[in-house]
Amino acid sequence: MNTPPLLQTFLLCCLFSSVNATTQPPVDADATKSSEAAINNDLIAKVMLTDEEQQFIEAECMRFAVDDEVPVDDLADYIAICNSELTVAVKTALLERRAKAKGRARISNKVKSRTPDQPQPL
Repeated sequence: MNTPPLLQTFLLCCLFSSVNATTQPPVDADATKSSEAAINNDLIAKVMLTDEEQQFIEAECMRFAVDDEVPVDDLADYIAICNSELTVAVKTALLERRAKAKGRARISNKVKSRTPDQPQPL
């Protein structure tokens, strides 16, 4: 599959951040229960991936299975878990990118709304 280099880089960054997140020490279960976490999970569930992104995730999981020399008996489970985790990582990264873009748009709109004779904050 011929995937654009930017998409490959983006998805690999998502994967590395996902792997890093899974290697952190365990967190108290109560600490993870927050309205922010619930909202994020709801938002993640609403993010739709393109066919190209889904195919890339599946191809990456298959490549990881080959690299990890996963036995044939465990391959289906390995691919399913990898696909699920990598999909969540990609969706999370997309949400973060959208949030940053919205923040930049708000800042840009505030700057544009000023008139030249207004004092500029330091």
